[in-house]
Amino acid sequence: TEVSAVGPVRPTTAEPIAWIPSNPEPGLVRLLDDLGLERRVGHAHPLPVAIIDLPDYDSVEFEHRATVEALVPRVDAVIWVLDPQKYSDRALHRDYLVPLAGYAGQFLFVLNQVDRLDEPGLAAVLDDLTSQLISEGFDHDRILTAAARPVGGEAQGIDRLVGEIGERCESLRTALAERGE
Repeated sequence: TEVSAVGPVRPTTAEPIAWIPSNPEPGLVRLLDDLGLERRVGHAHPLPVAIIDLPDYDSVEFEHRATVEALVPRVDAVIWVLDPQKYSDRALHRDYLVPLAGYAGQFLFVLNQVDRLDEPGLAAVLDDLTSQLISEGFDHDRILTAAARPVGGEAQGIDRLVGEIGERCESLRTALAERGE
């Protein structure tokens, strides 16, 4: 289901949009209100998660980056979607990821559009990306691969991504229960 518009012209996402359970808990509603996230779309997925599509960090619109910087420290996890063309962009790493390395445990990286690479090319990109992230303080080198909209084929890696989100959700739920929250 398309929740947030995609397109070849950037920026596509001008303001955050939250994909939340159709019957959200009051605490989630309060949190989204506190974060100033007004655009919300309900889902009936069994995972009780809220996923927020943020504007591009490197948008030509300064407000977009400010929005991302304000929200990242306040969320449980960040799924950073990269592509083979821009995964090693100096501005991404120097200006954004390195300063956020203190939140490394919250990050999951997804290399999308892997259908555009042959097997040796994919291996080379994954090796390079892993090395970069580790050198920048992301000691967990958790990188998933996907092809969300491959040309002439079925999506790849989405089930694994959903599984990873489910595991993180369950881990967080367990940690909160152990703390009595």
